[in-house]
Amino acid sequence: PTGDYPEERSLKQYKIIIDLKEGKDSWDLIWEFEGPQGPFTIPYSLLSLKRIRLEQLLVKCGFVVEWREK
Repeated sequence: PTGDYPEERSLKQYKIIIDLKEGKDSWDLIWEFEGPQGPFTIPYSLLSLKRIRLEQLLVKCGFVVEWREK
């Protein structure tokens, strides 16, 4: 952010906690997110990104990313 645009200055940063878990079926993987609106999940098959790519995407969208440690 350069501060040149008012919307940049007012942009809030939300923390999001992420975990990659097994779904109901052991071959299913799900991304589990815990953010400002509460927890939600997305199947890995719909969002098949490496951890670093997912983190980069979320940071670019204004999130502070934290990974749930096992």
